Amino acid sequence: EILAQYEEDVDDDDDDLDDDAATYLAPPRTEHEVDLPPPEALETLEVPEGELLQVGDVWSAVEDCVVVRGFENARALVEGVVLCTDDRKPLGRVFEIFGPVAQPHYLLRARRGDTAKGDLAFASRASVKFVDANYLCAKRGCDASDKHDEELPDHLVDSSDDDDDQDDDQDDDLPGGLGQRQRKARRTK
Repeated sequence: EILAQYEEDVDDDDDDLDDDAATYLAPPRTEHEVDLPPPEALETLEVPEGELLQVGDVWSAVEDCVVVRGFENARALVEGVVLCTDDRKPLGRVFEIFGPVAQPHYLLRARRGDTAKGDLAFASRASVKFVDANYLCAKRGCDASDKHDEELPDHLVDSSDDDDDQDDDQDDDLPGGLGQRQRKARRTK
């Protein structure tokens, strides 16, 4: 009797999976999520002539995304630079830069070739451009989120939570500084 009930429950679970199979095929997305552009075909990418500069190694490759881990304490490349192997076979174009400042990582979006973890990544010295660290330090950042937990548009970025925290720390140092309850009220405005 217990076995019959178990088999009936399993059959019911299988029906639920068949009905909801389409739900599990795609990853979850936000309502306003921006679609990524289609990846470039590797054969359309050109590596300029000249000396190659070693910039890192392939950290992972999944579907149309390749992550190249830059060297520690190296200057970060700008988006758009084409990375290649030592024999000039393109790996892809830098689509996004992420990771720690001391060791930048590069996301390449390209129809995957025969890239493997550990392959060395190079860029033509003629096409290499680096991120301007002075510009980044001067640029005002924001770690706030907008509706649907999405990034704020540039025109709405006026301050960061970090700025508010720094102001609070300075208020604490002053005689008659804001109390904890007043700080909390100011943040919820």
